[in-house]
Amino acid sequence: MKQHSIRQYVAWLTLTPLLFMAVSLEAFFLHDRFSALDEDLAERGQLIARQLATGSEYGVFSDNRAFLQNLAQGALQQPDVRGVIVLDAASGILVEAGKFAGAPGNAADDSKTASSRAVPIQESVNSQMPIHRGSEGLRIYQPIVPAQVALDEPETRHGVKPMGAVIVEMSGARTGQLKSRLLWLTVGSTVLFLIFPLCLIYLGSRNIISSIRRLSDAVRALGNGRLETRVAVSAHVAELETLAYGINDMAAKLQQENVVLLQRTTRLTEAQRIAHLGNWEWDIVNNTLDWSDEIYRILGLAPQPFGATYEVFVQAVHPDDRQAVKDCIRETLEGKCICSMDHRILLPDGSLRFVHEQAEVSCNGNEQPVRMTGTMQDITGAKLAAEALRVSRENL
Repeated sequence: MKQHSIRQYVAWLTLTPLLFMAVSLEAFFLHDRFSALDEDLAERGQLIARQLATGSEYGVFSDNRAFLQNLAQGALQQPDVRGVIVLDAASGILVEAGKFAGAPGNAADDSKTASSRAVPIQESVNSQMPIHRGSEGLRIYQPIVPAQVALDEPETRHGVKPMGAVIVEMSGARTGQLKSRLLWLTVGSTVLFLIFPLCLIYLGSRNIISSIRRLSDAVRALGNGRLETRVAVSAHVAELETLAYGINDMAAKLQQENVVLLQRTTRLTEAQRIAHLGNWEWDIVNNTLDWSDEIYRILGLAPQPFGATYEVFVQAVHPDDRQAVKDCIRETLEGKCICSMDHRILLPDGSLRFVHEQAEVSCNGNEQPVRMTGTMQDITGAKLAAEALRVSRENL
């Protein structure tokens, strides 16, 4: 599993809710502003369509197309107005100006082409659906009502047939550009908003992270046996100061106890050397032996990580004593006795020594032997002295 640093965890825990909140607020803000821009475009289009319909009443009534063309060209000067069509009462095109989205040609086309092109435009917007929103903008249908009918009397107006209609197409290009700029501005502001707390996290956690790193390095050094290691933390954080004091106190105690242990080990080794007495431990499960330095000396070997086994030990025993040693060990493993016997060993140079072996066995919860510990004492001098005394007595 991939591991992360404390700084990464702190950054994620801090930035995740901030990112969620920022994205949510940004989405809400953009939706609200985009809707406002769309509504503003629609309101301006409806206002232009109403004004054009009011101004076109005379031209439609008198079939003055030059007058209507001037009105249409004037409407095209308004922001976002892309196309204008003036219809008569039979939905025939009187005037067309500008260029409509999805329709080839422009106002310079002949009337036949314009009439055939107006069919899909009139189908997309009419009195039943006065506003049609498309991907490139919107179209607005505004009927031309005679001026003598009061506009504030809807019950009277409904009974009057419109003289014609005006279709105005508003381009969404400028609104799209405003949306794009607003989007990038909002995204940039959000990024800057997130960078600011990220910098604060980095600056604020730098001292803490470096202190934790020093504590981690100190613990690793202590684990590797460098008990003289100490750590100095000034993170201005009470918990880290307490942890640093605890590590230093633990290291001091371990170092002191290690000195005492080394002194005891040295004294024990020296005592074993003087007494020619060594100790050993046999891991029965893994069949490994651990010998003290004195046993190496007794066997004529240099103290070293030996990696010995039971079979290696048996090979060091004098051939005439091997069976007796094996029987003693077997009976001890079976729990019949405590192994205590004298036997001979052969040194690598072929010389002979006498040793006294004593061992006990330890069992697990199932009463199965798992470890045997014992001692080996060099009694060669005592044996030779006893033999010399026996010979001396026999010669008397």
